[in-house]
Amino acid sequence: MSAIIVSILLSCYLLSRISNQNFHPEIKNKIKTLGSIVGVNPQFIHFIYYNPEFDREIINAKVIGEIVNHSLHTVFLSYAYGKPLQYHGYLSGHYWPGKADFASYQLLGLKDLTAKQRFVHYYEKHSPEYFIITNLEAFEDQTD
Repeated sequence: MSAIIVSILLSCYLLSRISNQNFHPEIKNKIKTLGSIVGVNPQFIHFIYYNPEFDREIINAKVIGEIVNHSLHTVFLSYAYGKPLQYHGYLSGHYWPGKADFASYQLLGLKDLTAKQRFVHYYEKHSPEYFIITNLEAFEDQTD
């Protein structure tokens, strides 16, 4: 079991190093695919290891977690799909889509919903107690 964990951690480390190199786009796509199979996005690894503000994000997540009493009923608009917020804030909930997500929905031919329609359709049934916003830029992009 420990050999598997070491292999996964080593793969994650190598993917983070390799993904920053100037490879041919085809090779880079294969590396990204491998990262997806392993379950690690190389950009997420890059965000954690090379982001000088990440320590501040961890502190913020812990404070937010305490403020919302580590609620299991949240909706959040946060960086990295809220994974650091959930982990370090000891909370759970559902990710509110950002601008890039809306573009993906259009490419998939999904109906464009207003914020109220989206909330009622996807989130209301989970009885959220809090709407947490840490990505203010993404919030400002959504005028409704």
